[in-house]
Amino acid sequence: MQALLKTIPLRPTLPAADARHWSMHSGTAAAASANDLAQELHNRTVSIHYARASMYGAQRRGEDTDALLTRVGIPLSVLAEPRARISFESFERLIHLLTQQLDDEMLGFSSNRSPYGSFGMSVHAVISCGNLHHALRRLQCFYDILHRRNPYFRFQVEGGMARILVNESALHDPGHFAREWILISMHRLAGWLIDQSIALTEVRLSYASPAHRKEYDCMFSAPLRFEAGETSLRFPAFYLELPIAQDEENMREFVDNLPHAIMWRAAPRGQRISAQVRRLFNRSEEGQHLGLSDAAARLAMSTHTLHRHLQQENLTFLAVKDAWRRDRAISLLTETSLPLREIADRTGFSDASAFLRAFKKWTGLLPSEYRSY
Repeated sequence: MQALLKTIPLRPTLPAADARHWSMHSGTAAAASANDLAQELHNRTVSIHYARASMYGAQRRGEDTDALLTRVGIPLSVLAEPRARISFESFERLIHLLTQQLDDEMLGFSSNRSPYGSFGMSVHAVISCGNLHHALRRLQCFYDILHRRNPYFRFQVEGGMARILVNESALHDPGHFAREWILISMHRLAGWLIDQSIALTEVRLSYASPAHRKEYDCMFSAPLRFEAGETSLRFPAFYLELPIAQDEENMREFVDNLPHAIMWRAAPRGQRISAQVRRLFNRSEEGQHLGLSDAAARLAMSTHTLHRHLQQENLTFLAVKDAWRRDRAISLLTETSLPLREIADRTGFSDASAFLRAFKKWTGLLPSEYRSY
């Protein structure tokens, strides 16, 4: 797992300069501005599943996980509700705190500990490599030594495809969190090294499709195969020949901002219309009132065309808007002290009672239960 080499606040923010830096390295054909991307992440939420699953290793080691959740601002009242969600920032703070508390970048999911700072040393070891192929080989060698020839991943090249394969035998991971986090971390690190977002050809997962399946669209943006007999990701081997584009100064910035840098660096999403519509909500001062015809006009297409594109993603305009309103409401509830009436207004509801009903439908909980800590 990723660790920080120095302490950062438990409520990290992305300075404008950092936002500009990361946005320039998004690698997508339609990369949004830094402010758009920073705002999009600020208004994102993740399934409560990830908070529960990420703490399994800490629980195995006897840590007081309730106290850890309270420290990062995640209310205990949401843990038992499967529809509940937490803000991106809250989840990021939890990962950071778990890493520090356990002094283990594997978060207690493996008997092979990765002492705090191991990841930073691994990046230092590969930054001077000539290309990505050399870097990934050296990275595996680093963890071969650290974990006594039983590392948590393997890097392989098969014909025209590169593969990063999780060593599941080295993990105690009933919630699958560690496996997914390894794939995400390796994918984002590889992309950062060559200064491009790597488009994945396929992600294979050894377990059945979970209830939070929709979360994977943001995590990977790639075809998924469940119950595939392995957990791995694949991408075209031509990326391996690309030169390392980072230097030691960039490396220090990258490592100093972990795990934020890994989590913030989103998977390539290309021209997905739903992502563009969501950015319209974030971009507009009155985004909560944005309608289908307004969105279509701003995207220079007819409402019929917009509807058709969203259908191809198995979505509707209302579904995208509701997801944005839900995530926006959770962010405002957990990060501000605004009254419910104002939060209702900022998320497009005519009155607080309508907001309460919608929020209960979205998350299974009342807004007050998100502020119970």
